Amino acid sequence: MSIAENIVLVGFMGTGKSAIAREISKKLNFHHIETDEMIEKREGMKISEIFEKKGEPYFRKLEHEMLENFCQTATEKAVISTGGGMPVSDLNRDLLKSLGYVVWLRTTKEETFKRVSNDNNRPLLSGGEMELKILTLMEERDPIYEEVSQFKIDTEGLSISEISGGIIDSASYFFSKHEV
Repeated sequence: MSIAENIVLVGFMGTGKSAIAREISKKLNFHHIETDEMIEKREGMKISEIFEKKGEPYFRKLEHEMLENFCQTATEKAVISTGGGMPVSDLNRDLLKSLGYVVWLRTTKEETFKRVSNDNNRPLLSGGEMELKILTLMEERDPIYEEVSQFKIDTEGLSISEISGGIIDSASYFFSKHEV
């Protein structure tokens, strides 16, 4: 199987996917694709509004359609920052793997809580005990991130430059060993 020359970032909310994707894109002169931003633009509303007005299943359908489109249009030389729940669907996992080198960005529950506690645009964390919701979702999703990724990196305590450099080095090695 041929793998597209893209870097795909997966991981829980607050792990730095967007900032790291921007940095890698600049360093490699790759396109930067933010899946959540693309969905917001298409729908004309924030992710939180989509969840509120149309529900999570509708949002997940949009994510899947977007991934299928990337695969069909042979997206190349891009850094794709995904929404935290995108890999949850097993249909999406194979698509993510076919898009390129999948990197799982990780951090601890405590660090995640610090990073997202003041963010009101996290619909899965609204209402109720945020720390418990983070722990529950992380326990559910971590094995999925593990399954879909070729590389994982803990982001806590590292700068964006250190993380992006490590990803670029590991991606270069990966692409040198795989048919692209």
